[in-house]
Amino acid sequence: QAGLAVAALGGSPLAEHGVGRNAVKQALLAQLVGAAGMAEMRAIKAALDPTGKLAPGVLLAR
Repeated sequence: QAGLAVAALGGSPLAEHGVGRNAVKQALLAQLVGAAGMAEMRAIKAALDPTGKLAPGVLLAR
């Protein structure tokens, strides 16, 4: 809830430390960017890392 409140005020609750394996931050990111945003990020990840070797299981796990 705090992260959504920060975003509502124009701030960014997810900044220089990223999201990574943190389940709370992953859920917040999904809420902030929506299903379409997550799909776009997965498409970019797949294009840049088709074999899934870079940071496996971090944020955009298959």
